[in-house]
Amino acid sequence: MRFLPHSKLKESLANILKNEGYVRDVATGTDERGHKTVLVTMKYVDSAPVITASSVRPPRVAASIPATPRFPASSTAWASRSFPPPRVS
Repeated sequence: MRFLPHSKLKESLANILKNEGYVRDVATGTDERGHKTVLVTMKYVDSAPVITASSVRPPRVAASIPATPRFPASSTAWASRSFPPPRVS
């Protein structure tokens, strides 16, 4: 059994894993301090866990994106433009 701090996302993901047959049971409850938790009962086949570190896909690496300038090249012309002085009343 694994106790996780509760969130809607964690509970939804745990229920998906249960529906797909990767975990035995999912329940919600509270810990000794009154915080909501998600209780996940792991599933074992022939005393081996169904989910192992090797069964989890590694994270995808984002493609390299070239750096783009923050302002277009024409912005330097705009910045060098002179403005009239403020009016004094």
